[in-house]
Amino acid sequence: MNNGFRILLGTVTLLLIPVLAWSTVVTLPVPQAWQHKDTNMVCVAVPPAPPTNAPHPVNDAPGCRHCGYYCAPASVSMFAQYRGRAGVLIQQDYIYDQGKFLHGEVPANGIIETTGVGMFDVPIAMGGPGGEVQTAFSWAVGNPFQWGLVNFGGLPMTGVLVILCIEDNIPILWCDHYNWPQGMEPEPNPENNEVTGHCKIIAGYNDKDTADTIDDEYYIYDPWPTSGSPYWQTANTVLSPLDVYLTDFDPVPNEHTTWGGMKNLYR
Repeated sequence: MNNGFRILLGTVTLLLIPVLAWSTVVTLPVPQAWQHKDTNMVCVAVPPAPPTNAPHPVNDAPGCRHCGYYCAPASVSMFAQYRGRAGVLIQQDYIYDQGKFLHGEVPANGIIETTGVGMFDVPIAMGGPGGEVQTAFSWAVGNPFQWGLVNFGGLPMTGVLVILCIEDNIPILWCDHYNWPQGMEPEPNPENNEVTGHCKIIAGYNDKDTADTIDDEYYIYDPWPTSGSPYWQTANTVLSPLDVYLTDFDPVPNEHTTWGGMKNLYR
């Protein structure tokens, strides 16, 4: 690379100074949590996932019908821990207990009635069975702002919004529809992909030193124990009109006027 060079045009000398540009990489120190039953909360599910009432190992998800469906409570726990919550507010069993209300489950009764069901994230008002993830998030963190489900009238999550969130110290709980945990063996049958997915946390971005967000990468905290979390994932595999994205603040009113160089937002 040249350190500078001159072009002689008649009597005019132009001194060209190269500009070294660096990618902006920002990550938030979200605590890693692995999805698993983590308390002595009573479980009366049939069939049970032993040990029935005791906490399960942190790496139990790949072989446990209970822990394998705890990505939402684990993701809410990571978000809550990042916000400084403690006690039952970060325990996955309690997060699940506070959010559950479908399939005959009774919310906040201190009993786990089902295994292998997970938590739903499409609110009734948007054509879904109900927002259990949103309810759990509200209890552990605070009332969520929601993006996604564009086909049902929701606002899209965009690359600019991701940057605004991360720059403003706001992680994003991402409900990734139609995809399963990285490293999951074996993967469920494809026909089940229509109604299930996987929750994780977006906690950083790399803008690749370009003027658009198409080639950005996002830093993902994944609660699946064999996922290799945290890891980087390309924007085009993270941003989808079909998915759900939750935060505890709306980043747009908090935009900093000094962010003049952020992508094309102010250009």
